[in-house]
Amino acid sequence: MKRISKLKAHKGFCVVVLIELILFLFFAVKLFIPNKTIGYTPDCFVLQSGRYVENAGSSYVEVEEHQAMDFFYVDYMSLPAGTYDILLDYETTGNGNIAYVDIENAVSGFLEESCDQVVTTNAVLEPFYKVAKIKVLLTQATDYLRVKVFYSGDGNLKVGSVKVCENHSDEMMTLFLIVVISAVVDGIWLWRIRRKQTLDAETKTTIAVLTSVVFLSSLALFVPYLVEGHDLRFHLLRIEGIKDSILTGQLPAKIQPNWLNGNGYAVSVFYGDLFLYIPAILRIMGFSIRFSYVAYALLVNIATCLISYFCFKGIIKNNKAALIGSAVYTLSLYRLINMYIRCAVGEYTAMTFL
Repeated sequence: MKRISKLKAHKGFCVVVLIELILFLFFAVKLFIPNKTIGYTPDCFVLQSGRYVENAGSSYVEVEEHQAMDFFYVDYMSLPAGTYDILLDYETTGNGNIAYVDIENAVSGFLEESCDQVVTTNAVLEPFYKVAKIKVLLTQATDYLRVKVFYSGDGNLKVGSVKVCENHSDEMMTLFLIVVISAVVDGIWLWRIRRKQTLDAETKTTIAVLTSVVFLSSLALFVPYLVEGHDLRFHLLRIEGIKDSILTGQLPAKIQPNWLNGNGYAVSVFYGDLFLYIPAILRIMGFSIRFSYVAYALLVNIATCLISYFCFKGIIKNNKAALIGSAVYTLSLYRLINMYIRCAVGEYTAMTFL
């Protein structure tokens, strides 16, 4: 009977691995499908201020009012679910001009804000650049997406065209999730096969307690926004800087290019970045900054709980005492304050190994 049960377990495992491989190959093949681009010329823009200009075969819209106002918008776009880069060609001599996405009255926030259909970021139109990019994730198809430009009232602003470009970020994110979920499922399955017996009461209790401790310590991560602590924006900029450094071929990151209006700042010389490569890689794959940061914080909570449990168990040689020690350490107020009020990423990461 045991042999038959073991054969069934191995057969079931092979079926699961086959399904995982099929899913992986399906989304991997989609990476090679060419992306589509939709272009919008200035004559498609709906002007709310400024003027339309044709000059030497080129056209653009221009504003110089010295008063803050909405400049123009590209009216209702019809797009299927997916991920997109929205590119604006522009020139400006002022600061504070912003391009953003509007969909059914849900407007993106400073960091990232999501509604039922869209996750997006704003793009600041800096005088030092000529192209601005808005990254958009649509969770479902829409016929009501707008691209809007806000003019700050400072200097001159010209916009030549708007392009909506599909990208493969959704496939990359799906592939990453397939690999992670498959690794967890396969690891648990193989562990159960090798144990050759059912879990005893003590093991079940240990798993339940540790899972509960991780859940309680991570409650603030399960809301649909980031709790903005003291240093949150600084560390989000570090994550973005590592991502930008890698994409520009600078590895390891030393002078992150996204600081000081594109002049760069040697933040990676003054702060240790090793563990922040985890959320930075998630950003490169296309995950939002919020998801990347939350995933990193959740990994820290899991690692803190497990490492403290095994350390206490090795010292005390008592499972119940080790569970209590792990719970007290992982849920200690000082550690949680570091995570959610101070957002001291370096400190709460160090406490994982303390």
